[in-house]
Amino acid sequence: MSNGATEQTSDASSHDSDQLAKAAEQRAITTAGGSTGPTTERGKQKSRQNAIKHGIFAVGVIRSRESQAEYLSTVEDMVETLQPVGSLEEILVEKLAMLVWRYRRLLQAEAAEVASQVKDSQEAYQLKKGKAAIHAESQDGLIPHALNYNNEECLEEAIAYLRNLRQRANEKGLDWQRDRIDLRDVYGPVEGWNPLMPSRMKETDPAGPLASRYRELADTGEDEGRASNVPRDAAESIVRMLSEEINKLEIQLKEWRQEGDQRNQLEETRKLVPCEDRLQRYEASLDRSFDRTLSQLERLQRIRLGQPVLPAVKLDISH
Repeated sequence: MSNGATEQTSDASSHDSDQLAKAAEQRAITTAGGSTGPTTERGKQKSRQNAIKHGIFAVGVIRSRESQAEYLSTVEDMVETLQPVGSLEEILVEKLAMLVWRYRRLLQAEAAEVASQVKDSQEAYQLKKGKAAIHAESQDGLIPHALNYNNEECLEEAIAYLRNLRQRANEKGLDWQRDRIDLRDVYGPVEGWNPLMPSRMKETDPAGPLASRYRELADTGEDEGRASNVPRDAAESIVRMLSEEINKLEIQLKEWRQEGDQRNQLEETRKLVPCEDRLQRYEASLDRSFDRTLSQLERLQRIRLGQPVLPAVKLDISH
């Protein structure tokens, strides 16, 4: 998504630069009655060379990141459009070219800002999904930890554990000594989780009704919970309980994923507008400077062509 945002903003950069140039061209043609400067090819070439020769604004090109040739091409296009005569007009035209160049840079910065914000949003979403996923350190158990933090990764891992337990119980019967560690990893220890635990359950044993029932059924054998002596219907009962638990957790996981994806999409859409107002302030400054410089150029051209010059209008909006 971030790549799409960058491409769209880059297209906007080219479009806005063209619009500025077209607006300047139309205003210049209107001002000078279609005769704003040299009309011969030789005169036009000389005017282009003079504008580039001044190069006052060329120092604004960031050589390590931007193309000097592309900037000079922008200057030539502006000279071709506005046809300046004399050093002052040529300097104003190059200033306009630099303002267009800076507008291009602004849109590139906006594209980078949007791409960065979208990327940060995606990373934050992934981080939230995997928050404190290392359950071995907390000893909470996968399911309690997943429910406390809406952690999809922990819930996925818990479901995988339960599927393995179901397969073993179905194929090999019940064996408390074999399965108690996996049950504890899934549900956490009894300590601090279930004060009504059976008397035979230890604080380090797995918590929860499924683990408690597993222990009760496993103990029906003659040999302290060993699978070889546990009745077959006991294992079938645990398999059914495991299947019900897995189905319930899978529904929960699906709901979390849908809700999380929807929230993430909304957040990414919100990030498509830069939150930094410095870009908006800079854009407004460029617009004002472009209009002011173009007005100065038009005034000079009108004076040169003997056309009436409209008085400058100053607005004070400070109050």
